[in-house]
Order: sequence, then structure tokens, then C-alpha cells
Amino acid sequence: MFAATSVLRRAPLLLAAMVLIAILAGLAGCSKEKVVDPYLSASLGAVMAGADTVRSAEFLFEITGPPLYFARGDVAIVKEGNQMHFLVGPALQSDYAGKYQGQRLGVQKRFTDRATGTTTTHLFLMGTRQGGAIARVDSVANYTLPSVLKLTKQQIETPGTNLNEMNARLFSTFQTLLPANAGDRAPEVQSMVERFVYVPRHDLSETQRANPGPNDYCWYIVLDNATLRVVDLEPGANYMLQLLKEKNLPLVGSFSLMNVPESLLERTKSYGTLRNLSGTIRINWFKVANTAIRGS
Repeated sequence: MFAATSVLRRAPLLLAAMVLIAILAGLAGCSKEKVVDPYLSASLGAVMAGADTVRSAEFLFEITGPPLYFARGDVAIVKEGNQMHFLVGPALQSDYAGKYQGQRLGVQKRFTDRATGTTTTHLFLMGTRQGGAIARVDSVANYTLPSVLKLTKQQIETPGTNLNEMNARLFSTFQTLLPANAGDRAPEVQSMVERFVYVPRHDLSETQRANPGPNDYCWYIVLDNATLRVVDLEPGANYMLQLLKEKNLPLVGSFSLMNVPESLLERTKSYGTLRNLSGTIRINWFKVANTAIRGS
């Protein structure tokens, strides 16, 4: 009798304990934060156009990896119609086709502000979709992008000329394009160049020429009767010239003739395949598709 009474007395206490445990378990479950996928699924065109329907607090998006138009190292270009977009990620030139093309990619839309006041918008590869989350890929710490320009009315109306009319044997064919006086700014002219090459610099020693390093190369504009060395070129512009060269496209843009020696002997010197090296030239800006690129 005593044992039965004791059990009856403890029953409410046991029930209360069980209810309390259930409540605490529920509270613990509620305290766990729900994992929110920060990547907003959208099309490449919508992301790059900044459509009102595509908003992400950290500019994180999920897109389908498009085919590459051009790639060098960690920087690539994808196309959407006649629009070019830059994509940055680890070893895109060698790995993209096998690892990323056609996959669901997590990317961040970034904006590179430069001292020149230009902005090069690009996508930075963060990872690939694997099940319910984006699996991160190796990061790219340093990369160089071209500077995209919005041409001014003055730049658009830069007077045109035919650089191919310059002749190493006639100084007069260069003279009108040189600064009138020492210290003057060189005139800017628009033109089209069919042939330009990226070769070891003409002033290398024979030993250096036999085994040139990455910094021993330079661009040269090759005309019918003269060759001009390109100077003051931005690293990002070098990337875009490589694109033009690979796609067999002409170089169209604004140029400034910097220096041409008056000596006929100096203007007609040749170095290997570079014939009649006549002086130096600067590429102010040039066009790739419908995009203007800062040259220097």
C-alpha cells in the first residue's frame, strides 16, 4: 500500500519533468539559425545589366557557366550577345572547360575603381554548386583587368589619319604627328592598324634574345615602310591586344607618335624581323567589339 501511494505521488512530478524536457528541446531546435543560401540565381545578362529584379546584398549570384570567348591565366572573357564581360577565377585558361563550363557557378559581381576614374565591372568566381551549397574554389589574390572607358565627345571626334602612310625614309611623313615643340603634348589621331606583333624587344642582347623572359617582350606596330615600338602600355591593355591578335582582328583606336629620330640611319635600322624601326608610339585607347579600352 505504501509503495503504491509513493508511485502515485511521484507521477505528476515525472510528467512535469517530461514536459519540461520537451519544451527545452523545442527551444534548442528553434535557436538553431536557418542556413540561408546567399547566392541569388539569375542569368548572366540580368546580373551584368543590374536588373531591378536581380538584387543581392553582397552581389552574390548563381549563374550557369557560359563558354569562354578568350582567356589568359586567371582572367577570361565571356560574351552575351555583343556584350563582353570579364570573369576572374583560378587558372581559367587551362581549367575552365573541364571544371566550370555548363556548371552552376557562384560568383560575386565586383567593381574595380581605378585612379583614372574608370570602373571595370567583372565577375569573381567563388565556387560551384554541389548539392545544397556552393563549394568554394581556390581564390585569386591578385589580378589585372583592362580599364574600360566611356569615350568623351572629344575622344570620339579625334581626327583620323592613315598611319600606314609613314615612311622610314621620309621624316616629313612623321613630322605633322609629332609634338610641335619640346614639352608639348603629342597630337592624338584615330587610325586602324592591320599588323602588330608581340616579340622580344629589339634592344636585347643576343644572350637575352636566345632565352627571353616574360618582361622581355614588347608590342610593335608594323607598317608597310616603318615599324614603331609601343610604349607606356597598361598591363590590362596588353591582355586585350592579345585577344585582338588571337582573333585576327585589327587594332582600331587613338594613337600618339612620341619620338622619331631625324637621322635617316637611325630610322632605317632593322633588328631581326623588325624592319625600319623608326620610333615610338603610344596607344591612347582602342576598341574591342563595342568596348573602348584604355591603352596608356
